[in-house]
Amino acid sequence: MRRSYCLPLAIITCLAAACGGQPHWYDSPIGPGTAAIAITDLAIDPRSLAGGATARGVVSLNAPAPSSTTIVLSASSSAISVPASIAVTTGATTVSFALSSAPVTTDATVTITARLGTSVLNATVTVVQPSGSFFAWDSDVGDWVGGGQSGYVANSQLFFAVCDVSTVYFQIRGNYFDGSFGAPAGQPLRVGTYDNASSSPGPLQPSLLIGGQGRGCTATGQFVIEEAELRPMGEVDHLVMRFQQRCEGSSAAFRGQLRLVSPSLGAGAASPPRCLR
Repeated sequence: MRRSYCLPLAIITCLAAACGGQPHWYDSPIGPGTAAIAITDLAIDPRSLAGGATARGVVSLNAPAPSSTTIVLSASSSAISVPASIAVTTGATTVSFALSSAPVTTDATVTITARLGTSVLNATVTVVQPSGSFFAWDSDVGDWVGGGQSGYVANSQLFFAVCDVSTVYFQIRGNYFDGSFGAPAGQPLRVGTYDNASSSPGPLQPSLLIGGQGRGCTATGQFVIEEAELRPMGEVDHLVMRFQQRCEGSSAAFRGQLRLVSPSLGAGAASPPRCLR
């Protein structure tokens, strides 16, 4: 007759110490009885971009990463390139990576996949044709303007813009979006980063206010002018900017990218305002 024996915990502990080891579950960085480390979120900013532009991804984990944690990445199309893998710093709960896009002849929706063991999460990115005007946006759940949605408009006939001293005003016809962004009062708008922007700026603050789909708010945020070309008299000829804004102190963000390529000046704009050079 076979018998089974259970050793007292004290003996197990002594045996483990004598062997210079510990019971196996102590090796788990998140302890016994808890779920394995897993991916909880895959965020891409921006979710829509022109071919040839770059974006940033962030992978979030459910617990601090143990040593040698590696996330495997892939993209469903060559329109987007991602690193094959990214190492997570020991103890970190997030890790970021860069995405680059290739020029496309037709708009492409690409699925980005992040894997950690059996934990898999996907996110989609839209790559649009790099020529012509377009507006791409993405928003967090709880954002008043974007409503947690993302999208883009790429019909150049819908865009018009004017520049008045330091500020560019734009509109996308068809009940889409409109807004303005500018350098501090009296300063020319140049390529560069504008932090601490506000819809009600002080004398030394840049201005930023973008609304749409019938929604607007008191906003703060930042924007980056990546390219800027003005006509000889200061009108907008070509401009590319990225922005991020938050409504009335909310943690939820509305973000996107705007490209203006020889936009129309709007109905009745016989003598358009001009930017400072």
